Amino acid sequence: DAAPSAGPFPLVLISHCHACTRLSNATTAIRLASHGFVAVSVEHAGDTLWEKLDGVEAPLDGEELELRAADVRATLDAIAAGGTPVGAIVDLAHVGVLGHSMGAVTAGRVAQLDDALVPYLDREVAQVDPIERAALRIAAYELLHRPDVPYRVVPNEAIDSTKRFGSEH
Repeated sequence: DAAPSAGPFPLVLISHCHACTRLSNATTAIRLASHGFVAVSVEHAGDTLWEKLDGVEAPLDGEELELRAADVRATLDAIAAGGTPVGAIVDLAHVGVLGHSMGAVTAGRVAQLDDALVPYLDREVAQVDPIERAALRIAAYELLHRPDVPYRVVPNEAIDSTKRFGSEH
């Protein structure tokens, strides 16, 4: 019954399986929290048990995977921007993603894009402004997976977006 530590704490984002809910991994989140992690379970709207019960099941395809990965990234970006109650207590230099079944595939997809950025950054991915990080992720995705998008257009759009919407420092 010791007093809680002041933090910061490592963050683990949890991606649920296909046609499940954010509560599907509650025991895992509780176990992680009991060992000093902040565990945040992401709800993948459109790919939950509730939609399946309503007769609408999300496809198991690349487009759905990208939507799920975007859910996880948006959650991390919101936490990094201070837009959530846990933002003040997490250590953004120590972030992990896990999942079960399709959630594990989602976790792997999230890690792939950020890993592609690391060699080109002068700081940790988590230290990049959330708007600029989003623009970099979109550009990395387009360069890696969208040969139909002209490669010379991609960096220009990313730069224009960050100039318009990014931080001022």
